[in-house]
Amino acid sequence: MNNTLLTEEQQKLLIIDLCGRAPYGTCFIQFPKSGIFPDGMEDTIQKVEVKDIRRIIINLQVVTLKPYLRRMSSMTEEEKKEYYKLHVIEYDDNGHIIDKTGKDIDWLNEHCFDYRGLIDIGIAIEAPKEMYTFN
Repeated sequence: MNNTLLTEEQQKLLIIDLCGRAPYGTCFIQFPKSGIFPDGMEDTIQKVEVKDIRRIIINLQVVTLKPYLRRMSSMTEEEKKEYYKLHVIEYDDNGHIIDKTGKDIDWLNEHCFDYRGLIDIGIAIEAPKEMYTFN
């Protein structure tokens, strides 16, 4: 069996995840040797503008592109404080709850966290600690 092929379910999950990261700049992607990409990209790690990912995943059914993501457990204390602030319920002047839905997922995407568990199912790679640095 060719282990570079993604199942249809894995393709969908990976596309959803990568497209969800699109507004947040760059992501490191592993390009395995496949004969599809230019020689300079084959068998390398590339920093890719995530907004361009749709052009890259045209051949997704043929080759596995694996993004480098951070495990949730790698979140620093400073990041935890920032992240958990997004879960605080806020009220407007009339006492109505302010909807913050989605801000936590946006933050996780922006900081390249693997909140979907893609590393554990083998369609993402755990990023080295120094790969992504955030202020």
